[in-house]
Amino acid sequence: MKHRGERDFLRDHGHPLPDGAPADSSGSAVDQEPSQRWFAHAAAVDALLADESIADERFDGFFGPTTIGDTWARFYCFDLLVHRWDIGTSQGLRVDLSDEELAAIDDAVDGFGEHAYMPGIFGPPVEVGTDASRQVQVLARTGRHATS
Repeated sequence: MKHRGERDFLRDHGHPLPDGAPADSSGSAVDQEPSQRWFAHAAAVDALLADESIADERFDGFFGPTTIGDTWARFYCFDLLVHRWDIGTSQGLRVDLSDEELAAIDDAVDGFGEHAYMPGIFGPPVEVGTDASRQVQVLARTGRHATS
């Protein structure tokens, strides 16, 4: 399974996003903080997927027939949740995922089935004790060694 970024996915389905880098009056790219570029990207995605005709657009995906909206929710949103934990913890921050977020991750891993453990996706599940928190248990399914 080849990972494609959000912009690639939408472009390949006929819905390119505007370039995330704003330009000045001469057409030169204007420097922005990464967070500003992210918020602009997120707003463009929200606007695009708010159109039900786009969100409900069907296609044959890796796991069979699906829609752009379902793929977005089940893969790209999942990806953001897990990597939010990765980035935060790599910086020494405590990242607590909500029950809703943990349910979404758990559901996505269930949906990926054996494909979740293909090279380049997840490492093998990490064994954790039955007394581990729900967050530790869910992240362990993705090959992550969580401690809180």
